[in-house]
Amino acid sequence: MQDIVGKLRLSLNAKQELYDGLRNGKDAFFDVVVVTAFDEKQAEYYRWELHRRQECRDIPKSNYIVLRDPPGLKIGPGGATLNTLKELKGAMLFQKGMRILIIHAGGFSKRLPNHAITGKLFAPAPADIPKTSLPPTILDLKLLCMADVPKAMTQGGVFIMCADDIQVFPMLQNSPRGSLEGDGFIGLAHKASIQVGECHGVYVINNTFEGTSTLPAACHQYLHKFDQKALRENNAVFDAGSVWVDSSFFFSWSTAQLLLDIYDSILSQGPLDCEIDAYGDFLQAACAHPPKGFVERNSHVGSKARTMIIRSLLLSKLEGTSLDVLLLSPSLFFHVGTMSEYLFHYCADPSWETLFLQTKSEDSRMRIMCSTCHARALVESPSVVEYSVVDDGCVIGSGSIVSSVQLPKGVHIPQSSFLQVVPVENVDGHIYYVCQFMSVRDNVKANADQATLFGRPLVDAVLPVLNRHPSDVWPHSCPRTFFTAKLFAGFPEESQAVKFTLSTSFAVLNDSHVEKSEDFSSPLYFSLHDCVVHRKVEAVQERRMHLETLNLEP
Repeated sequence: MQDIVGKLRLSLNAKQELYDGLRNGKDAFFDVVVVTAFDEKQAEYYRWELHRRQECRDIPKSNYIVLRDPPGLKIGPGGATLNTLKELKGAMLFQKGMRILIIHAGGFSKRLPNHAITGKLFAPAPADIPKTSLPPTILDLKLLCMADVPKAMTQGGVFIMCADDIQVFPMLQNSPRGSLEGDGFIGLAHKASIQVGECHGVYVINNTFEGTSTLPAACHQYLHKFDQKALRENNAVFDAGSVWVDSSFFFSWSTAQLLLDIYDSILSQGPLDCEIDAYGDFLQAACAHPPKGFVERNSHVGSKARTMIIRSLLLSKLEGTSLDVLLLSPSLFFHVGTMSEYLFHYCADPSWETLFLQTKSEDSRMRIMCSTCHARALVESPSVVEYSVVDDGCVIGSGSIVSSVQLPKGVHIPQSSFLQVVPVENVDGHIYYVCQFMSVRDNVKANADQATLFGRPLVDAVLPVLNRHPSDVWPHSCPRTFFTAKLFAGFPEESQAVKFTLSTSFAVLNDSHVEKSEDFSSPLYFSLHDCVVHRKVEAVQERRMHLETLNLEP
């Protein structure tokens, strides 16, 4: 692994040199960069982040556009891709030969709730990027690592990326056979274990490849989130337990036009009301041998019947479209979409540190980003502290994430905690500060019966301690999930919210009933979902700008 990381560090150095030229306009980047968002609040925040990076030339010159998904049901990254192509065509930004980058950044970020408010794409990242003015984010790292991609798109086309991963691989233009050109789809594949492959799409290649160059290969089949048994049965496994997993992908202009025609056919039957997956639906339909049961398997949000109709349409229209794969070797793939991944890659992954950090901190297992910590405060590693103020005598236990909080003196945060304050605008028009406190191991996607808070059963153990009734936590016809549970107290002052939440949460941790206190007025309770929907983005921006201007070392 050390040899692989060393080779990739050399590739990244070359990309950094190219990236500097892109930021100065000396070399051509993508003609258009589109970032998708799930609602207008998220879109406005993305525009703000992109604008200030453009102003200080932290990112390459391009036409940056933010497009929100159509209102209504979630349409998935595939639906967002189709909608983006249609919007670009309407704006006269869809012309043959153009190089278009689409980054799908919409979504609630349930598994990484510290970035549910502002999106994972602009999460702070522990990295050293020379000649930048603003603290690095996931976006900055993604664009740096993809600096060579536009040159490889010799005939133009569309390149698709997700918001929550970083990919490091050799320079594409240094591999003559590795250009992103021709008709159809071209996927970028990384060698991974079969255990990782279960959670991703896997390319089935007839002839596997071992070496140091980027070479194209024909894809026999694409399997999206199949279990280990199915992966073995479909000959996806090589080297006694390795697979080629998906990441970003490219498609040609002719394919883009074909997808637009498909979208017009879909809209002729009414607005899109179900999720389409850019990976599971596009690539499985386009591969030489679509997996058996593709049309019926794992329907997404919305009408199952509509999903099956759309998949049948994709299958018939994309039949004969080629799916090739660039087997990236050596390469590394960092996914930062969950709290555990966030902590691991930022604090405990030696590959991340070698690739992205030129200067080493005293404790490389502790990341304090855009924050101030008192000299007598203790942050135990591995932990992440971001956009926060940690006062005298505070202790943050190991394995914790503390985000956007002002911690009062002497507070002790238990290990493996997640703590965040979110400003929300209530229906009465007033601003409330909601303090979210849980374990990093709690499953935010869990249903009520399986949900836990600090590892304790939510319904049977936690609610009685908090003197809360399930009908208050999930009112009316509200879905009974952790994400929709009104568990988190909101107050007009942040300090009130933090103190109240810490006192009640410690009662939960100690299995002792919460007693009413004259120190606090009755709080309003909000769910994680409420915080996303009613977030006050302007307040988030003010906090971040204030802490960034302190110009502290991360």
